[in-house]
This record gives sequence, structure tokens and C-alpha cells, in this order.
Amino acid sequence: MLDKRISALIVEDSDVDLWLLDFMLKKIGEVEILATANNGNKGIELIEKYAPELVFLDLDLPGTSGLELARIVQQKNIKISIVFITAFEQYANEVLEFKPLDYLVKPITLETLKDVIARFKAARN
Repeated sequence: MLDKRISALIVEDSDVDLWLLDFMLKKIGEVEILATANNGNKGIELIEKYAPELVFLDLDLPGTSGLELARIVQQKNIKISIVFITAFEQYANEVLEFKPLDYLVKPITLETLKDVIARFKAARN
């Protein structure tokens, strides 16, 4: 029996990082990217529209930050798993209140993403 693909969104304001993350997730092949956003406001809109299982969320976004977006998701009681992505290690403790699936510091490797996907699938099953 084939596993169901993981529905996901990417919220990332860097075109290069967005492309790279999208490319690596497609290479893994177990994730269906429903949509992408380059700011937090669009990210919230897409989360409400698509109800993905997983969101890859940059912390440093224009408008609504990744932390603010996670807070809104939490307040609205939207059930998704979040993988925070950032270039900054110092936010690791700040995101713990959201119980993220992971906190990844750029640059992200294919092996790291494979591990994240495997943990998500194990938790889902």
C-alpha cells in the first residue's frame, strides 16, 4: 500500500530559498506542495484555504512574521505541523511554545529534510 502524500505549504520570502526547498521536497517525492507564499499575510490566507498537514515557515517574513503567523494559527486552533526555517539560531527557544515539528537553520540539506519527513510520517501513522 502506498503512503498518502503529505500536503504542505511553503512560506518563504527568499526566492532562492523557496526554489531550493521546493526542489528538495519534490526530489524526496512524498510531499505535495499545495502553494507557496512570500509573506506572512499570504501564508495565513493559504493555510486557511488549503488546510495543509505541514507548513515550512520562514521566521523572517515581511508583514506578518513567521512567529506571528504561528501565533495566529495557534489562536485559531488550526491543526498543522510547522517546520520553522531560518538563518538565525537565536529563535530556537522562542518557537518552542508552538511545539514545532522542527527548527531548521539555513542552509538546509536534503538529508535533513528526509529526516523531517520521516518523523512527520511516523507521527502521522
